Amino acid sequence: MAGQPTQISRAGHNIVYDPVNDEIWHTNPEAQALLAFRGGANGEEPPVRIIQGPHTMMAFPNYGVGVDAVNNEVYVVEKEYITVYPRTAKGDVAPTRIIRGPDTGLQNARAILVDTTRNLLLVGTNNGIVIFDRTASGNAKPRAILAGPQSGIRATRSLPVNAAGTLSEADKEAYRSGNTGSAVQSMDMSKKYFVLLVGGGGRGGDDDGGGARAQEDPGAAADAVRGANRAGGRGRGPGGGPGGVVAWSMDDLAASKGKVDLSPSYVLSDPSGAIAGGRVTLNPNQKEVIIGQNKLTSYSFPEIF
Repeated sequence: MAGQPTQISRAGHNIVYDPVNDEIWHTNPEAQALLAFRGGANGEEPPVRIIQGPHTMMAFPNYGVGVDAVNNEVYVVEKEYITVYPRTAKGDVAPTRIIRGPDTGLQNARAILVDTTRNLLLVGTNNGIVIFDRTASGNAKPRAILAGPQSGIRATRSLPVNAAGTLSEADKEAYRSGNTGSAVQSMDMSKKYFVLLVGGGGRGGDDDGGGARAQEDPGAAADAVRGANRAGGRGRGPGGGPGGVVAWSMDDLAASKGKVDLSPSYVLSDPSGAIAGGRVTLNPNQKEVIIGQNKLTSYSFPEIF
């Protein structure tokens, strides 16, 4: 799938397949649009539906898309808020719900998962995994936020400083808006309801090096931000152990309240070195987890299937 008729953007960092309705979803941040394709789309085939326009409230949706095939809804993640639309909507439609406000914990939001069995919504942010009720709206407080050394998920880092002891306003804005990498880049969920991500030892920065590209000033403050970003992703995993793919039971996450530091049910490590890559997806037919960044690496992980 490529070419102008597809309207696919290089800046879009997320693609989601809905097996129930056989559709592929992708966001084009430059066009402020959400695109739906046939599952078998190929070549220069255009989308079957496009959600786009001023009433959609989309600003720069370049990361998370979540599809709820049970309740026929689709979720779009902006860095500090989430919009929800009918799955079959097209054109300039207003969201049916917006999760937005200071109490939400949505700082540099990226990945998103919908659990229709427990009616939960999980969002990967700089603060960790933020857990909402599925139907949350407005300035909703999370049910729980998962982060800490036992979980292997780092929370928001303090701002680095330059030699003068301050950051420029441009660098502060870049850090606030999430151009220095997210605590959680990507998540997936298995049919046994295990939630997976790369925790500790993986790449910590933006997929596209956004911290570098978002700032045109190559000064010391920008270097400090990028240096902190590169250092942040090579930490240890849960409890100080090796980094790798970590998995939690959704039942454990559903029972969590407030700020929690929950050890994962499983940690998959690579004895040959760190598991590199911020993106994770599953191959249930072969019981594998696939990690991607600039390459794809597959690991057998039968326990979660």
